[in-house]
Amino acid sequence: MPKVLIVDDEPHIRILLEQTLEELEDEGVELLFAVNGKDALEKEKDPNLFF
Repeated sequence: MPKVLIVDDEPHIRILLEQTLEELEDEGVELLFAVNGKDALEKEKDPNLFF
């Protein structure tokens, strides 16, 4: 399953991106969200897309 890790420290940006990309979950893409770099490294070590 492909994974997309989205890192942003602004909650409203994360929410907007989640709403925009949620259709990808129907296609089998796992969406992961992190609030900073440290959080991102703890959540996922090998994402297919990091943005």
